[in-house]
Amino acid sequence: MTTPIRTILAGAALALLSISPAGAIINGKPMTGSEAYAHALVGVVPLDKYERPGACTGILITPRAVLTAAHCVSGDVTGISVVFDLKIGDVRKVAVTKTVIHPDYKAEEDKFNIGDIAIIFLAEHQYPTAIIPFDTSEDFTDGQQFVFAGYGRSISNRSRSTGTARKASIAASVYDTPREVALKPLMDAWPCDGDSGGPIMRKDMSGRYALTGIMNAVSAGPVGECLFRNSFMTPVHSYRDWIAETLAKGG
Repeated sequence: MTTPIRTILAGAALALLSISPAGAIINGKPMTGSEAYAHALVGVVPLDKYERPGACTGILITPRAVLTAAHCVSGDVTGISVVFDLKIGDVRKVAVTKTVIHPDYKAEEDKFNIGDIAIIFLAEHQYPTAIIPFDTSEDFTDGQQFVFAGYGRSISNRSRSTGTARKASIAASVYDTPREVALKPLMDAWPCDGDSGGPIMRKDMSGRYALTGIMNAVSAGPVGECLFRNSFMTPVHSYRDWIAETLAKGG
């Protein structure tokens, strides 16, 4: 039996990245700086109460505001930094000035969590940025294709394979509610630990990428492997008002 789990990478796994190969998204393709959304993607590095770094993914919605999953920045998290690089490390880090979690979010294990979305406000920085417009479509028919990106594992049962940005295609499976869309892998690539909060995008009629949602959870086996099963998206259209209000208050 499999259950959906939050895709945050906890513990000291990131500390090992410097001495082991790093990848992201099971069988995903490496991203390059020439991607249309390369400068919109950021790594989110939460610290637990023991000061151990984890890994999540975020997407810029302003040059100094990052959209990510609430479970990446809640619970035992005592500090957060954001990395402006296609590989999470100790360079290109930007300090976080404020984090706002959606008020509907409740940390409940083994289930989809409504309101699993948060905004991270950043200190001033000089790194290049790109802003992907929000998707105006609310159509999530079965089989409809998207692109997602993240810093998650590239090998299902190896947490050390986390930390480098990759991309893959994914498809809609079930549109249960305006706050939950089930996704299914295409080909042999799917999300894993570290991809939480990562952008899910589709192209509009002009061929530009638009931000449709963020990655919420994946199906996991009994020993934590990320399996070829459904994953779940938090669609941004359901949270547009909250995002706008939070940005206005946060500056």
